[in-house]
Amino acid sequence: MKQVGKAVLIAVALVAGGCGTSRVEPRKVLGVKKDAQGKVLQEIVGRLHVEKWGVLPGPHGLGPADTKLWYECWLSEPGKPNRPLPFLTSVLFNPNHCRPVADTSYWVIRTQKNDAHGETIGLVVFDESGILRQQILDYAHDWSKGGGFQIYSRDGNRKLIVRTPRGFIEYDVISGSEKPGKEPPRIAEDDEP
Repeated sequence: MKQVGKAVLIAVALVAGGCGTSRVEPRKVLGVKKDAQGKVLQEIVGRLHVEKWGVLPGPHGLGPADTKLWYECWLSEPGKPNRPLPFLTSVLFNPNHCRPVADTSYWVIRTQKNDAHGETIGLVVFDESGILRQQILDYAHDWSKGGGFQIYSRDGNRKLIVRTPRGFIEYDVISGSEKPGKEPPRIAEDDEP
């Protein structure tokens, strides 16, 4: 009984004391812009930071009371210093499919977040000066394909076609406008199902 009391006292002290750990993942290229010859012009690079505080008991023993994940991002161009993109820190959750928008300085990145309310898919359209727009997508799972969602990129990533509960919509990433769409034929290099 004394050992249980000591364990509880230690756990309370750790939570109250705010002990924590942090780690930084290796750099990861999130997106690449190339010229017609395949030469890299720009890259969006990110590095995940994981911070954990406190200790609470859980089903498998003690675990962190709180965890914060955030991305440090920058724009990288050959022969130039990296330029930080601090405005992305608070909006990126599990970023994937970061792609340049053709004939513009913009990039579009899809993020995915799972929490107590379910899964959300977001889009962030940005350039090195800041965020042009953020959008949470209204999407529908396609249970016939293993429960995933369907998002197709078209016109150099200017348009996304998304399956929603009311059917397909076509979303313009620059203007933010939506219009009814239909399921497009698949083009492997542009599709993101």
